[in-house]
Amino acid sequence: MEKLESRLEPTSGMLYASLRLSTWTLDRDFLPVKSNCPDQDFFYALLRSGSYETALQKHFAENRGPMVVTDRIGLGCVFAFLEDRYYILGPFLTLDTNESYIRKACHDSGIPQEMAKAFLSHLSSIPVIHFNSVNRFASILFYCLTLEELPESEIALNYEAAGAPHETVWTDRDWHGTWTAEKRMIQAIKNGDYDGYREAVRGMSTLHVGEMGNGNPLRQMKNMGIVYVTIMSRTAIEAGITPEGSYSLSDHYIQRIEACRFINDVTQILNEMTAAYFNRIQLAQKNSLYSIPVKNTMDYIETHVREKISLEDLADSVGYTAYYLSRKFQKETGKSITQFIQERKVEYAKTRFRGGHVTMAELAEELNFSSPSYFSSVFRKITGQSPMEYLDN
Repeated sequence: MEKLESRLEPTSGMLYASLRLSTWTLDRDFLPVKSNCPDQDFFYALLRSGSYETALQKHFAENRGPMVVTDRIGLGCVFAFLEDRYYILGPFLTLDTNESYIRKACHDSGIPQEMAKAFLSHLSSIPVIHFNSVNRFASILFYCLTLEELPESEIALNYEAAGAPHETVWTDRDWHGTWTAEKRMIQAIKNGDYDGYREAVRGMSTLHVGEMGNGNPLRQMKNMGIVYVTIMSRTAIEAGITPEGSYSLSDHYIQRIEACRFINDVTQILNEMTAAYFNRIQLAQKNSLYSIPVKNTMDYIETHVREKISLEDLADSVGYTAYYLSRKFQKETGKSITQFIQERKVEYAKTRFRGGHVTMAELAEELNFSSPSYFSSVFRKITGQSPMEYLDN
């Protein structure tokens, strides 16, 4: 236990000096052991007012990885649990917000009026760590304690967002991402360079974006997501995807983003959207010499990959008879349309598996396979591995 404390101490000092981000050690009963937070009594009382202790206990009963928790106020912490102690980074806000939102969120969360007033008086001292950067700090905490690197998929999220009134009065923190960073991202999309895109986005995550949510973190994340989808869809057309295919995919993901109730859901959909577009960009660039009917067939399959695709519907959409289209597709690609559909479904499944938090049965249903066993057999036929073997690797 002393070894864990000694590993954390240097990083703890640096995080506080640079970001005013505090560290805490609590025992397994959630009682404070140590903290460098300057107003420990107030922030500990605020910490205990959250409703996530049960979620933490359940998570750490089954997982070693850290957990990011943000309550209805928008106040977040990163938790790790080792050797019967909780190690915490926080509190922080995941988005700049306004006092009106905080007052309403405190009221809706049942926080006593006096504590809400005290919280507002401390607002300027609470650091802002935007949601797309939080996983970095979870990885830092875990590495300090264990000296182990951690994939982002093993960082759990527990986020609860509340609504907010419309208001245009903002805090005076107003930074914007640079055009240079956006150009790097756009160029990576055009090149079909997935790793380059991720690197550009990681660089942008340290920059601040304009406020687009009227103080509501969930609305802010949805609007940011829609911006990313729009940039991706327009740039993907320049990269070789047909306008019809790109706009159809864009509409699909924007509708799903709008239906989200939690920020983590938006993040997962954006990860899925990114992988889907890059799959299509790389496919379009690889298949640039194919005829228009074959390209349109591939576009239709990518757009409807989650659905049950019939040859008749596909042929009708492309505008050819099923017989003509099947022969032309086989001649140009060396594959049957059925085989191509299965391959694209498996690629989609691999992307979803990499994102985590999905079972084989759920994916079989999502991709409209008749049964999990049939999905597994198709997956093995395409990859040489069962879905479980793929996940283990």
